[in-house]
Amino acid sequence: MLSEKVSERVREHWLPESWDRAKLQKRFFPDETLSDVACPASRSLRKHRDALCLAHRKDSVRALEQALALGLCEDDEDRSMVAAALALLADSVAWTSQGFLTEREARAVAAAGEKVYERLASYSAHCRPHQLLFLKALCLLQKQTANVAETFGDFFVLADDEAQMLHRTYASDDRRAQDRGATILVAVARAHVAFGIAKGDEDGGVERALGMRDWEIDVGCGWHARRGLRRFRRGDDEGALRDLDRALCGLSPDDAEFAACCAILAILMKRAGDEGRGARYLEVAKNGGACPELELAREAFGEASAADAEPD
Repeated sequence: MLSEKVSERVREHWLPESWDRAKLQKRFFPDETLSDVACPASRSLRKHRDALCLAHRKDSVRALEQALALGLCEDDEDRSMVAAALALLADSVAWTSQGFLTEREARAVAAAGEKVYERLASYSAHCRPHQLLFLKALCLLQKQTANVAETFGDFFVLADDEAQMLHRTYASDDRRAQDRGATILVAVARAHVAFGIAKGDEDGGVERALGMRDWEIDVGCGWHARRGLRRFRRGDDEGALRDLDRALCGLSPDDAEFAACCAILAILMKRAGDEGRGARYLEVAKNGGACPELELAREAFGEASAADAEPD
């Protein structure tokens, strides 16, 4: 199946080597199996990456909860494993395309994180300061506490320091360093979006994330889709066209934003005088499911709405 090939590709070319759930299982829940990766029947790279992230998040939280339940956060060796679980949780949340910490994850981070933070320098080989601050900021975001801005600010500083250290210290062909560097970038981008939410300006957070770099298409496609649709609503046809075209390079027909992007591109193509290409985008959008943007596109092409087209 095509979805299985996509899953294999994601595991082979994306899954970081350092994401080791087995060591957490061996220490904290040896009599239980690792969480299954619920690979979706989808062609979407993001959905398959999200499925891998979810399995790692589940096992990280299981490790933290077990460590807390058994009082294993006091011993140095066990605390280093707790730090490793926190690091894995931070990285897998960073790479998830939707949502941030769940309530269960936030409770585990709040309880176990304090134990590691007390002597963070001793466990920096297992959990870097920026990873712990990333989780702490997301916990504060969920609780909507007043000092969330300060914590995000501290995270941005530490993440930049970590990225600079990697650049100075490691060879350019070091795969593990490359994985760490990529995860830092993604975590910073996700933190910009989260901080935007905290300030009531998610669109501004997306803008800052996109301003960081020219993102790989499977990473930035969702952000480009959001900005492109916003630009269209504001009358910026040229900007919307650039963003939506970029978004479709990374989106799959199985992704939620796909139909809306195609529908708006159909309108933009028609406005630009390329009605034939616009009509093709409209047909693709029709196969992607109902959305408000599709109704706008139908209207632009003089078609009846889906509701009007249904027989009585």
